[in-house]
Amino acid sequence: MEKKPFIIGMIHLPPLPGSPNNKMSLDEIVNYAITEAQKLQEAGVDGVIVENLGDYPFFKDNIPPITIASMSIIVREVRKNFYFDAVGVNVLRNGCIDAFSIAHVTGSQFIRCNVLIGAYVTDQGIIEGKAAELLRLKKFLNSNVMVFADIHVKHAYR
Repeated sequence: MEKKPFIIGMIHLPPLPGSPNNKMSLDEIVNYAITEAQKLQEAGVDGVIVENLGDYPFFKDNIPPITIASMSIIVREVRKNFYFDAVGVNVLRNGCIDAFSIAHVTGSQFIRCNVLIGAYVTDQGIIEGKAAELLRLKKFLNSNVMVFADIHVKHAYR
């Protein structure tokens, strides 16, 4: 029997509260995410990843609490309203610990970590991997959240 590919769709969020380009309320952004999730569900994707793409310019780490709070609410609403096989979280630029925390408390299945190991030069400066902190958090929480990490993150040089 041939296996069907697992397709993950992206929910690229508009600028969140606290972002310099934010023009929408959190409720409007939640509605946007729900609309995008509906389109992806109708298209037949197996899973989705929620990402704060509109928050440019990104913090390389030390993501503000307003971003984490907003992402937590948005991801929870997507999880509550849809039955995807998997929901993931990506907090740009390299908020791996933040994304993992959001995924864990919302019951999501995975995160994307842009830089897990090594160091990369990016437009946010030098970003160093978060493997030590992330894997310790995963162990401490005894969490089943999976970590999908880039091998060579786009828009960066090693």
